[in-house]
Amino acid sequence: MDRPFEVHVISTDAYSVDGVRRLEDQGVTDAIVGFRWPYQVGPDTEPLAEKIAKLHRFADAVIAKVKS
Repeated sequence: MDRPFEVHVISTDAYSVDGVRRLEDQGVTDAIVGFRWPYQVGPDTEPLAEKIAKLHRFADAVIAKVKS
């Protein structure tokens, strides 16, 4: 097979710069992260502003440093 492919993972390594780099070294192309406990029962009551703040912190702490 000569077509490129993607490797997607859900890993706690994706929450740190070093972890993302380890995943990349292993051939991972996409890491899925979430900021809500996935097994929580019931509706999500977290305000949108808090969700956006978490995304901004993650972008500053991890994404910006991996890209540089």
